[in-house]
Amino acid sequence: MLTITDLAKEKLAGFAAQAEDSDTLVLRVAIVGRGASGFQYDLQLISQKDAPEDDVVVEIDGVVVSIAEKSACLLYTSDAADERSSVDLGGRRI
Repeated sequence: MLTITDLAKEKLAGFAAQAEDSDTLVLRVAIVGRGASGFQYDLQLISQKDAPEDDVVVEIDGVVVSIAEKSACLLYTSDAADERSSVDLGGRRI
């Protein structure tokens, strides 16, 4: 499951407050590479209108998250099949 910690929510809210269009910002997550210790992630706050149409969009604890289509399948694990809708970032919390 994708977990957004309270500290991460505070940081995201702080970044969003500095933006002109803070009401329409979403957190975009994409896997951009893989190394010896796992995936490398690209995290961005983007305007919801700029999110690619093929992104998978979910809301987690009040935060709208746009997951790059090609990355979404890599975030699902075999454990998620039992939970049917879980997203996993390899045990990493953001």
